[in-house]
Amino acid sequence: MMNTFLTGYGLVVTCLAVLCAMGYCCLFYIFYRKPKLMSNNILLLSLAVSDAFIILRCIRTVFSCAQIWIMNDSTCQDDAFIGMAFTLISVATVSAISHDKYQAACTSNKKPSSLLQIVKIWVGGLFFAALPLYGIHSYNFETDDPNHQVSCLLDFKKQSVAGTIYVTAIFAIYLVRPLSEVFFNYKRTNELVSVAKSQSVSFQAHNLIPLQMIVSLAPYALFAGLASFGLIQYPNWYAYSLINNTMAKVFISTNPYVYMLTDPELNAAFKEITGMKAETTGDEGSRKARSD
Repeated sequence: MMNTFLTGYGLVVTCLAVLCAMGYCCLFYIFYRKPKLMSNNILLLSLAVSDAFIILRCIRTVFSCAQIWIMNDSTCQDDAFIGMAFTLISVATVSAISHDKYQAACTSNKKPSSLLQIVKIWVGGLFFAALPLYGIHSYNFETDDPNHQVSCLLDFKKQSVAGTIYVTAIFAIYLVRPLSEVFFNYKRTNELVSVAKSQSVSFQAHNLIPLQMIVSLAPYALFAGLASFGLIQYPNWYAYSLINNTMAKVFISTNPYVYMLTDPELNAAFKEITGMKAETTGDEGSRKARSD
């Protein structure tokens, strides 16, 4: 049972990491074909870097599942710090991208420096992720069973006032606020751009991106809040790993795709390189010919 579960879990993590890598390869190919799009999406490059660190963590998790890399207390702290830091950085970057798109739609407003935003996001994410290393909450293995110790994150078995405040702050700063900013920034952006441009994308950003964040991040956030306030008991490893790791990895594995599907310029380039644009043009031409 143990080997079967670890093998299956390792395969799921591998698939999510490969999915993320393929998405960013496609995105970088778009940037290679259209360099101007890259200069307009510097924050998206920062998102790719932070997601790449989580992919590296996925590789270590797979090695742990395969019993190639046995984690000890020291590597457990590193693993948890990497997972926390770059997830927070990715979430904050997603919020910053939405603000950047809104500022771009407001042509009269001066866009803030992307480099300055990136520095603030990375410093903030690294700072909050480092706090458990210095006694504000703590990191630990996700289970006491040594055969299942393949990854680490926050230790909810230890209850403290500081830990509860820490989880509440993370929930407010890195989920509630980004989620509301993403929705309203894209909603306002959609109202500012032309109807033809807003309807040219495969999906509306103010619908798809908040949905992606809720589906992938809210389950663990809800569990963390309930566990921190003592409303639920610490669950077994199977349920915890599903919430703690798999859903968070769904977030980073789908990041490149949501922007290729919702951003008008990236979506147009994606349709062009995949041949979808030609079909759409042909369909519009057929409809116009029939109307004539």
